[in-house]
Amino acid sequence: MWYAFLNRMGPCSSKWIAENGRDWAGGRVDLDCDNEKDPNYDRYGVEYSAPVMREKDWYGLGEWLGNQAWKDMPSREQVFRGFELAVGRSIEYFRTDDEL
Repeated sequence: MWYAFLNRMGPCSSKWIAENGRDWAGGRVDLDCDNEKDPNYDRYGVEYSAPVMREKDWYGLGEWLGNQAWKDMPSREQVFRGFELAVGRSIEYFRTDDEL
């Protein structure tokens, strides 16, 4: 089975926080598998970047991941879209003007 959890890495710049507020979080989703025979098994795990999003979504995603298990390694889309489908709304990501 595949299991996932969040690793928070930012935003951690005081300047960024001063300009955008504290209500943001980002980092990565770490995936682990307990089946060494799984074709995607890696003893160090697999990780997906987790874009900066509202803290409410970050904490909701973390809670949701804590209750998930997948037979096969989930794709990045399955992780994030699965959460959105479960809560019935889109994740609110931080985007800069040049990314729109």
